Amino acid sequence: MHLMKSKATLVRWEKFDDIYDTIGRADLIISQRLHGLILALLYGIPLIGISDDTKIDRFLKELGQKNISLMAEENYYSVLAVIMDMWEWREEFRKTAKKILPDFKTRAKKNSELPFIC
Repeated sequence: MHLMKSKATLVRWEKFDDIYDTIGRADLIISQRLHGLILALLYGIPLIGISDDTKIDRFLKELGQKNISLMAEENYYSVLAVIMDMWEWREEFRKTAKKILPDFKTRAKKNSELPFIC
C-alpha cells in the first residue's frame, strides 16, 4: 500500500458486523464477489462487478449494469471508462436501487423459504 501513488486505506475488522460499517462508508464498490455487490445494492452504493461468473453476470444484467469481464482482454482505458461512467451516474444508480430493492428483498425472502435439496 505504501508504494501506491493514490491514497489507499486498508480496513481490518475485528468482528463480522464491522463489515457493514465499512461498506456503508464507501462511495463506490468494485467487487469480484456476489455478496459484495449485494451489500452495495442494499446500501444504495454504486457498484461495478468484475466477473467470470454467471451469477454475477445475471445479477448485473438485472440491474442494467456494465460488467468488467475477466475473460475478455480489457484494457485500462475501458476499465477506467466503466468506473468513470458509474461515478458520473451514481445518483441515478441510487434512485434505481431504491426502486428495485423491494422486489429484490421479496425474491430473497421467497428464495429462503424454498426447501433445501441435496
